[in-house]
Amino acid sequence: MDNLAYFCRGVEDPTSFSCLAHLLLDCCPRLNFLFPSSLRLPKLRSLNIMFCDTLERVFDELIAAENALPGLQSLQLWELPELSGVCGRVLPSLKDLKVRGCGKLMRIPIGVTEKSTFITTVMGETHWWEDLVWDDQGVKRWMLLRN
Repeated sequence: MDNLAYFCRGVEDPTSFSCLAHLLLDCCPRLNFLFPSSLRLPKLRSLNIMFCDTLERVFDELIAAENALPGLQSLQLWELPELSGVCGRVLPSLKDLKVRGCGKLMRIPIGVTEKSTFITTVMGETHWWEDLVWDDQGVKRWMLLRN
């Protein structure tokens, strides 16, 4: 998929991919964002994005995660040097986050809400973890970092 520049360009119906449960995107060096902000993916459980050199954001605009990806449980972000954001706010169902080679990703969409009282496992580089910006420092106690 070396020439893929848009994944869902022109999708007008926000429920077009409403049955999508798992997505693996690997080696799309021209992709800037993955989804339009109008898209809702209520059944998406796992999202793996790897080796997309120019990917800046998962959505084309800042969007509330709890509306767009309410059931996302596993998120893997590997070697995305330009990635600066996934989505706004908190992914309410996220249990597993793996990040490697995403130096511009300064905030992660993890928080503690009444729906997510579990510990989230985060795998990532120590220097990246230490550079993260937190709106609520107390959230870190609900996470387990593994290298």
